[in-house]
Amino acid sequence: MIAALQRIHGHIGLIVIGAPLAFILPFSGEAIQHFAEVRLGMFTTGDGLQAGQENSIRLMFGAAKVGTFLLSIILTVRFLDERIGVSSRSLTTWARGLNRYDLSSIAILIIPATVPMAIHYWLNYFAVGKNDTTLFIMLTADSFVVAVFAIIVGSSVHELLLRAPNHASSRST
Repeated sequence: MIAALQRIHGHIGLIVIGAPLAFILPFSGEAIQHFAEVRLGMFTTGDGLQAGQENSIRLMFGAAKVGTFLLSIILTVRFLDERIGVSSRSLTTWARGLNRYDLSSIAILIIPATVPMAIHYWLNYFAVGKNDTTLFIMLTADSFVVAVFAIIVGSSVHELLLRAPNHASSRST
């Protein structure tokens, strides 16, 4: 378990350099959603859209952000697969690898994601009411955290796929 967590976190820099789209896509998706939220007044105190309140514009940008997050996961898995010589994965292999409910598999998906998720929520919560410069810095940092979070989830998914029954590859990445 510890070795798996080390591998998952050890892939972050490698993926940012070797597969930059896996970082750029979720960073951009989060930044664009923040732009829309700022325009909607979500980070102001008073009459703007309140944090957690939904409207169709915010939901549209949120859906686009989720799309970039999912693409990042796929790019991360593909990049890590190529490093160990796995040419392609069928949908069946993905299903076998992700359809695991044992404690270590659940932990591999949850534990690595906890810190970036906590930082993400902290940055958004405390960004409300900040001046323009501080808000820009906090939301840019949050976009960075979300991009790293997407890579961590992709690396975690890759780890689970390596543990899938009938997987032909070794786990040395």
